[in-house]
Amino acid sequence: MPATVASFLIKYYDVLNPQSNDLMQSGNGTVYSGFTFVLGFILVFRTSQSYSRYWTAATAVHTMRSEWFDACGSLIAFSQMCKTGVDDISTFSNKMVRLFGLLHAMALEEIASLADENFPLIDVDGLDREDLRILTTEAAQGRKVEIIIQWIKVLVLQSLESEVLNVPAPILTRVFQEMGSGLVHYHEALQIVIWPFPFPYAQMSAVLVGVYMVVTPLVINLWTEQAWYCAVATCVSIVCMKGMDLISGELENPFGDDPNDLPCFQMHHTMNKDLVLLLNPTTWTIPRLLPTAITDYKVLESENLHHRNSLQQFYSELDSISLEKTWRSGWQVACRFLGSCRGMTNALRFKSKLDMQNEWAKQSFHKSKMRSAHMLGMDYCDTEKLGQAWRKWRQRHPRRRLVHRQ
Repeated sequence: MPATVASFLIKYYDVLNPQSNDLMQSGNGTVYSGFTFVLGFILVFRTSQSYSRYWTAATAVHTMRSEWFDACGSLIAFSQMCKTGVDDISTFSNKMVRLFGLLHAMALEEIASLADENFPLIDVDGLDREDLRILTTEAAQGRKVEIIIQWIKVLVLQSLESEVLNVPAPILTRVFQEMGSGLVHYHEALQIVIWPFPFPYAQMSAVLVGVYMVVTPLVINLWTEQAWYCAVATCVSIVCMKGMDLISGELENPFGDDPNDLPCFQMHHTMNKDLVLLLNPTTWTIPRLLPTAITDYKVLESENLHHRNSLQQFYSELDSISLEKTWRSGWQVACRFLGSCRGMTNALRFKSKLDMQNEWAKQSFHKSKMRSAHMLGMDYCDTEKLGQAWRKWRQRHPRRRLVHRQ
């Protein structure tokens, strides 16, 4: 912005008042062209080297993490063949997960240049505090990663001696190779932090950019007659050059607190999550082969030619099948419920009908009693005498009783 404002004011007040194209005609324009070419080459070369350092650091950190995680997973897998007991397997696995989590945290602490380097550990309270005190001493500063790797190696050898790791020694050496490879990549990432971009080269580019910011407004004013064009051309030119210089400085050390640096804390949280996953018993349950599995080679080869279901589609089908079973069972329950409701409705209807029949029968009985009392010339309320009189009347008139029954 200062160069842009200066270029506009110089042209607006016509401070230089040059003759048109005098600079170009005198041949001095080649000096500025050569200067910009050299500056552009210097900035492009520095930016490319900074870009290479950035991706080298990112690759080294991710490779280090993958090597150490694979070594930890191999050791826990080897411990599954232990014949001394389940408790020894659990103790060995938990100790290995804690040590590898501590190893990764100390590696990032040595590499990253952060204001807060307190990387979280996996249940550090589960380890003896006095044994960990060596990492806080002055002699261990800068050598924490090497010390923890030595702990892991000694623990592996002790477990091999006690038959907790019941595997051949040549197979076990693969773990030491992976740990050594991870240590090499750790030092590659540490190299980028210890050895910055060459100071003379960085200072030379900074000086040339400063000179460019001073010279460009003057040269642009000699090439045009419009003040607004001077301001726009100066702004675009300086933004390009200064932007390249700032980008190269931003990419030189990716282990910092800047927004464009590598997410060290997120990488460590992912490492801890993966290590804890190794202790999950379900991750060591090998999928069984069903009796319905295809074992014929030709059938498998022909099946492979077609587009088979992926894992996601496979689980989608299982979910649809389970959903259909759930829907059917729910429908059956609903039908039973509706059937019970229908039965209750029928029962209520039958009860109301029976109550109506009983009421009608009761009314018919009272009417017959009243009619009998009227025939016998007695009072309806005297039920006992009415019953005796009714029986006597039936004995005297058996024919009417027979007709009544018919």
